[in-house]
Amino acid sequence: MSTNLAEIAIRDGLKLADEIKSATTESQLDELENKVEKYTIFLDDNFSYSNDSLPEDDRFCELSFYIYMALNEKRDHLEYYSARPKVISDGVQDFLNYLKSMEWT
Repeated sequence: MSTNLAEIAIRDGLKLADEIKSATTESQLDELENKVEKYTIFLDDNFSYSNDSLPEDDRFCELSFYIYMALNEKRDHLEYYSARPKVISDGVQDFLNYLKSMEWT
C-alpha cells in the first residue's frame, strides 16, 4: 500500500472527524454525509479486502465502518453533543483510535 494513499486517508479522516465533532445541526450532518461517502469510496478502493459475507465484487475497508458509525452516533445524539461541545462522541473517538492505529492499511 502506498504511504501517500495512507497519508491522504489520515489527513482527510482527521478533517472529517473535526467536522463531525463541530457539527451542531442536522443540516451540517447531512452535508457531511456526502463527504463521508466520498471518503469511504476512497478507502474501499485503496484499503479494502474481500469479505466472504459480501458479494464477490464488493470490497470493504473497516475504517469506512468506523467513519459511518461516528456520523450516525453524532446524528443520534446531536442534542446532547450540541449542548456539550467539549465532549467527543464515542463514535468519533473510536474512528480516531482506529485511524491512528493504522490497522486498516
